[in-house]
Amino acid sequence: MRAAVGGGRRAPGAPHTRGRGRRCRRRPGRRLDVGEQPVSDYQRPSLRLAPSPTPESAPFWTGGRDGQLLISHCHGCGHYFHPPGPVCWRCRSS
Repeated sequence: MRAAVGGGRRAPGAPHTRGRGRRCRRRPGRRLDVGEQPVSDYQRPSLRLAPSPTPESAPFWTGGRDGQLLISHCHGCGHYFHPPGPVCWRCRSS
């Protein structure tokens, strides 16, 4: 009787024969080597604009300006919710 050729699993301790060299050379977050050129010359904008405050979110933005973190609190059910809105998304009270 003959043994099956190919397929199956590799023997314990046998070297890996496939998959070598298949990994991408560049990975996200990897630093460039000395002399290596970047793939793109895109740079993030240095200035980020805050959204325009609404009547519901105005206390949040003024609190942030003053160094305080203000989160909306429902007086009906006691739930804290963010982003601020006209009604509580949990109990629907205003």
